[in-house]
Amino acid sequence: MSGSNVSAFLLPVPLPNPVHALTVWDAATGRRLRDFLPGSMVQSVAFSPDGNLLAAGTFGLTWRNKLKVWDLRTGRPLHFPPHRTQVVGLVAFSPNGNQLAVSDDNGVSVIDVSNRTEHWLVRGQRASFEFSFAPDGRLLATTHPDGSIRLWDISTWKVEMTITAPSGAGMPVFSPHGKTLAALCADGAVRLWDVGSGKDLRSFVPHQKWVGSLAFLADGKTLASASLDGTLEKWNIDTGEDIGKFSLISK
Repeated sequence: MSGSNVSAFLLPVPLPNPVHALTVWDAATGRRLRDFLPGSMVQSVAFSPDGNLLAAGTFGLTWRNKLKVWDLRTGRPLHFPPHRTQVVGLVAFSPNGNQLAVSDDNGVSVIDVSNRTEHWLVRGQRASFEFSFAPDGRLLATTHPDGSIRLWDISTWKVEMTITAPSGAGMPVFSPHGKTLAALCADGAVRLWDVGSGKDLRSFVPHQKWVGSLAFLADGKTLASASLDGTLEKWNIDTGEDIGKFSLISK
């Protein structure tokens, strides 16, 4: 498993069960590799880019550590700064694997993977935050209860730009070239901004029901949105044109 690409692993996240187990499978062979017991219901998971680490954010009513990190080569848990809270909702490694970003019900922090030091970008607001790393790892976009999106320079821990979404925003995601930022607004519209200037580029309403996820395609010109209505739509971000809608529900 050492040095394996992260795409070599398939990680099903089970529904709540007595042991809240996580199982790692080899996607190529279907072989079961390891089982992990995070101790609470899993909210999110992330593999490090080199495929050696697995991080999980968990939920539970007790105030125990909800951030779990394991070494996939040995299966052993690693000692990262504890997040003694009720929920760690989101975890993500930076593109180079040097940082682990964590969002809990108290704020957003970034942990240095090598020395385990932690820097809090936002703390003590008792709110839900979402975030996304830029492809080059220099910026981290975070959403905030006041409706803003803040772009943090990870090298200085300073806000490089603040973008105001008209109705609040969530699920920020950078395009592969890092020049465009997309986010879902509270009114159901997906909005695009220019990362360099903060200029509002365009918006569109993709689905009849709430959008569950956003992702750019590798070409950097196409944005896909998946909805709770069971559909997936693709959009040309330069023109705003709907270029395809697909049902994800078998008939």
